[in-house]
Amino acid sequence: MVSIIIWDAEENRVEDTLPDEEQINILHSAAEILPDAPVILEELRKVAQSDITKLYQLGQNHFFVFDATMADGAHYIVRIARFSDPTELSYIRDKVQRECEILKWMDSLASLPVPRPILCEVNSASPPFMITSKCEGIEVIFGFGTLSEDAKIRNLRSFARFAIAMFQAQCPQQIGSIMRFSSNSPRNSRSTKVEIGPAVAYRKTETPSQCFSSAQEYIRWLIACKQNRASSVVNVGPILRRAEAIFVEEDRRQDADQLRCIPCHGDAVSHNILIDDSGEITGVIDWEFHMILPAYLAVDYPSWITYDGLQDPKFFPNTGQFSPFWPTSRQEAASLRQLYDNIVKKLDYQYYLSLKRGEIARLIMQWLITDEDREGEKLESWLDSLSM
Repeated sequence: MVSIIIWDAEENRVEDTLPDEEQINILHSAAEILPDAPVILEELRKVAQSDITKLYQLGQNHFFVFDATMADGAHYIVRIARFSDPTELSYIRDKVQRECEILKWMDSLASLPVPRPILCEVNSASPPFMITSKCEGIEVIFGFGTLSEDAKIRNLRSFARFAIAMFQAQCPQQIGSIMRFSSNSPRNSRSTKVEIGPAVAYRKTETPSQCFSSAQEYIRWLIACKQNRASSVVNVGPILRRAEAIFVEEDRRQDADQLRCIPCHGDAVSHNILIDDSGEITGVIDWEFHMILPAYLAVDYPSWITYDGLQDPKFFPNTGQFSPFWPTSRQEAASLRQLYDNIVKKLDYQYYLSLKRGEIARLIMQWLITDEDREGEKLESWLDSLSM
């Protein structure tokens, strides 16, 4: 049993326990879950040069996720893409390949706790899959609330090191997602190791045809996508135009350092960050929606100390994949954000400036990306709150 402390949408403190998950070794029955599993597991045996002794299923959402224990004691995560529409195969192959490429890039930055890519296969008869090392730890959403004060500070310092390493990474100055990473560049320059392509879209039908040259161009694309998802363009149009006008004002406030493009995770929610008992971040997982963005849009506060925009209980979507819970109270989150400001200001002042100057613009971007609030009603209420 794991004790947890969280806050609900009414901002009530909730103490609960997570039951121990029953782990069932499915090594000899994996084919019943996924017929292609035996072939893919054989690839793991080959690359690991060891036999599999245990296999547990961890998830079944966009991917079948398995935890494989080897005879030599090593653990590997096997992620196999799930899809039912054959027309999605090209999109999924591209998305899986690009996630492998960003993992290779991030793994080359020694300070980043990311899964180490072992094998990626997207062109075989089997569904696209990847095999990585396993990051141990508990999801921040469940582990942060019970940490001591010192451990919470350690957690913020750990996240700051991770975030600043990405902030300082050199890459081509385009807005999109990684296409290829190579550590054997003839010129041995970080900027030549990374090739950028169009952004990996959250929805196949919204995949752009090319990279974006500016933040305003990118936002106009997001607005067009958001408008297409709405049932009434007449209603949502004025709201989106209002959001765009505010974004343009914020974009014009940025200087060259904030406009420099850097990599970002794109989905660094508290379910995708793992920590240990001391608060240290032990893993940053699920990079499929990574982006290359201007720094003021790429950086952000740890999501678990955030009560802004979509993360404000007043505006939090009523539907979605995750329940509306926060690992900190609103008051503690505000205090921890101030602490995070002080930490990063000393470590990298340009990161700090990007963090502070991009707050409103980032929140607008997040509102446009989300599949919730299709008619823009909550976005409109949030925009109203900016002038209060």
